[in-house]
Amino acid sequence: MKLKSLSDKKIRQLLKRFAWIYVVCLSVPFISTLLTTKAQGQMLLMGIWPAASLFYFLAYRYLAKSFKYEINRHLAFSYNGGGTLAGALYSLAKVVLLAMAFMIFMSANNT
Repeated sequence: MKLKSLSDKKIRQLLKRFAWIYVVCLSVPFISTLLTTKAQGQMLLMGIWPAASLFYFLAYRYLAKSFKYEINRHLAFSYNGGGTLAGALYSLAKVVLLAMAFMIFMSANNT
């Protein structure tokens, strides 16, 4: 599928779909904690959140860069993502990835 041939409306729909998939991935550890033990939920949190955040971060950047109109690209990468759920979750994904990098850095300094 070539994304350059998609209209901006279709790209926005794909971003919204990926945003909802990302929300579901972020909620899985909490649902698991309610249904099973706290330790299993924490383990899922440390595994799913960084992996889902990395996937969403890369997918959002790839899709948002393929907008045809410059104003849509600008809004997609603005401070709060143009006020959309997808843009806000992109900011959350950046924070999660930054926290993961900080934790790796701190654990490497402690060893």
